[in-house]
Amino acid sequence: MASNKLNSFRITVILVVFVVLCYVDWSPSTGVLQRTRRSPLGTRATKTYDSCEKSGEIGVTFDEGPSKLTKDILDTLKTNNVKATFHLDPTKIADNIDVSKSIIENGNIIGLQFDKTLDTEKIKNMKVSEIKEELEKEAKIIKDALNVNPKFLRIPEGLEENESILQAAEELGFVITTWTVELSGNKSSSDYIKSYTNALKTNNKSDLKIYPQFIDRNIDSDDHISEAWKEIIKSVNDNNAKIVTLDTCLNMKEAYRTDGDASSSTTSSNSGESKSASIPKAISSLSIMIISIISLLVFII
Repeated sequence: MASNKLNSFRITVILVVFVVLCYVDWSPSTGVLQRTRRSPLGTRATKTYDSCEKSGEIGVTFDEGPSKLTKDILDTLKTNNVKATFHLDPTKIADNIDVSKSIIENGNIIGLQFDKTLDTEKIKNMKVSEIKEELEKEAKIIKDALNVNPKFLRIPEGLEENESILQAAEELGFVITTWTVELSGNKSSSDYIKSYTNALKTNNKSDLKIYPQFIDRNIDSDDHISEAWKEIIKSVNDNNAKIVTLDTCLNMKEAYRTDGDASSSTTSSNSGESKSASIPKAISSLSIMIISIISLLVFII
């Protein structure tokens, strides 16, 4: 009887450990925020990114444009020979078509700012199919006007954990990025410069060969953004960092989606997070679990 109880206890412990291991995310976490929708083997997790892959690279982004101030931002970037990513609001493109085209002509990347007219609570209650339809409708406006199919996506704050929008974005081949440094709120240019410079210095540990490495967010229509960036660019250089577009930041081969693109073509070539890599990853996770269980068995027995 005692033997049976002991065996039952052992089996119970093994099963509990197995279940826990199934839900452990074994993938690298540097620069990547793991987000919901994880399968029992831990092999599927929609990702958002808040950091570049390489030390010393900063993914600079401008959101909610184009606006009457976009040209000033472009002039500042061009003068300093740097490129950035602009997440455009499709509803503003028709009234700012020339400057929208200039963004691409100057070597910058166009991304998509998810519908600012939709209430966040409304989006939370939308089905995956409804979100996909909305995303494709907005992306089509950009594609028809500028002949590029945006890949990089900004979603409203508070939706980073929303399973439906993450699933919809992944299935359509979008890459969602968040940020660790933000310039917004119509502050003075000196406040922006001070805030950004402090972030750079905090992340610059040159003695350890660790340099600033993050993705930022700037509001395109903010009156003081362009003026601030004239000084911020100098500070970036002084802190052993360089400004890059998001495709470079995340080491992705393509800056835009192609027709019929899916999540398999949007992930980093280094991270191996495409669907084509899901089988090896599953095998890797399963191997770790099996080894762990065998070790546990040996320990218990």
